[in-house]
This record gives sequence, C-alpha cells and structure tokens, in this order.
Amino acid sequence: MQTIHTSRLTLRPLSPADEDALLALLRHPAVGETYMVPDLSDPQAAQRLFQRIMTLSHDDAHFVRAIDLQGHFIGLINDTEIIGPTMELGWAIHPDHQGRGYCTEAVTAALQALFAQGYTEITAGAFPTNLASLRVMQKCGMTPLSKRETVVYRGRTHNCIFYAARSREAEVRED
Repeated sequence: MQTIHTSRLTLRPLSPADEDALLALLRHPAVGETYMVPDLSDPQAAQRLFQRIMTLSHDDAHFVRAIDLQGHFIGLINDTEIIGPTMELGWAIHPDHQGRGYCTEAVTAALQALFAQGYTEITAGAFPTNLASLRVMQKCGMTPLSKRETVVYRGRTHNCIFYAARSREAEVRED
C-alpha cells in the first residue's frame, strides 16, 4: 500500500476511523449528482460498501485511497476499471473542501504514482454537467478522448465524456 504525500495532502489506504466520513461523503446530495453511488439508505449495505472500499484500499492490485487533509478524510480517489496498462480513475471531494485545488493536487499525485508503477494510460470520465471534474482533468494534463458512454444513473440518462493522460514512455513509443 503506497501512501502518497503532496504539499497539502496524503493519499492513503482507508482505516476503520474513515467510515463515518466516507459514508457522509457518499450520501451528500451534491456528490450523488456526479459520483455514481449506490443507494446507501440501508445501514448494513452502507457498512458493507465501506468494508469493501477499505479492503480494496489495502489491495496492491487496486488504487483506492482516502484523500486526507491534516489528518481528516476529505475525499476518495479510486480505480473504476483496470485493463492491462490502462486504469480509469474516479474521485469525490466533500463539498466543504471543493474549490481549493485539493482534487487537482490528488489526481496529479495519483497520475505520477500510477505512471511510476508502469501504467501507460489513465482515463477518467464525467458527466458534461460536472464542470469541476472536467476542469480537474484539464488541469492535470488530461486530454479529451473520442470515447463517449451513455449511462442511466438515478433514473436519468447521462452521456459521459472521457479524458486521458499518457505516460511519457507511452508517448515516446508512439513517436
């Protein structure tokens, strides 16, 4: 389990102490608009989801990390799909901590760590209405892909837009 430190943040595996903060994040209405979260109204289902996420955060085959600010859980960054040397990431920052560059800082650090581990392409998708995540992708040097995906989430159809960042080694091989 690699813990990653930036100038302000720590990306670390989750601990049992993160359960309430993670579930509060995932239950926040603003987060649920853009980060695809299952129904967490059943306390047992919510606890099982937390246990699964925490277990994945300790699994070297996955990239699931708490975004920690001065000892406080403020968000989550996680893989949503891994195919060979390509990983898709998702993230959520609690609305109380948005607009301060924390997500850009966390995603940039994650990209660097994943490229150092040998991944050659990191992708991310967002609903077109999720302007904050689209800006994060752009600020992190990700570029738009032609890939689009239509998903039904909470009874509404959304067209996802995808961006990607490629490792320097992958870019050199293409030249």
